[in-house]
Amino acid sequence: MAYVIPFIKAVPDDKAWRVRYVMATKITQFATKLGSEHTATTLVPIFTKFLSDSESEVRTGACNVLSDFCSVLLPEAIVSNLIPTLTALSNDTDVIKAMMGCHICKLAPIIGQSQTNTHLLPTILTLLRDENPDVRLSLFNTLEDLKNVIGSESLAQTINPAILELCDNKNWRVRNQIVD
Repeated sequence: MAYVIPFIKAVPDDKAWRVRYVMATKITQFATKLGSEHTATTLVPIFTKFLSDSESEVRTGACNVLSDFCSVLLPEAIVSNLIPTLTALSNDTDVIKAMMGCHICKLAPIIGQSQTNTHLLPTILTLLRDENPDVRLSLFNTLEDLKNVIGSESLAQTINPAILELCDNKNWRVRNQIVD
């Protein structure tokens, strides 16, 4: 693996976005081989670059493997290195916000209740109030992961105002998802 690390470190600076995209989607395979300690020091900075890449396809690919990649990491590495980048992504394109909505609630069991309340909930609420219905729908599908960590009562207090706003949404799919 020591021979592969320099190659991996060079990929975020590759001029071809497809090379960066492929590495962003395959980085979890390297993370599982390296383990949490080496992943935090070696791959987290690379993954952060993928999440901040100039090409939306690379950012989308990285968001698609977000929860799998974070499952290899310790909570401290996620909170200190990745969550600030995820907060910035909550203002990105609709496709990226929808992809992030599919995975952000899955981080809650990894980082725990207190870190979720402090760091993830503001971003989740931003996505839940997004004007695009696909972003909100992607988030609704994973709220169960969030509920299991912060509890039903806390979830109700935090999310209910946003859900009540969505009940008046023009899009029938959003209202249908709330009922389900």
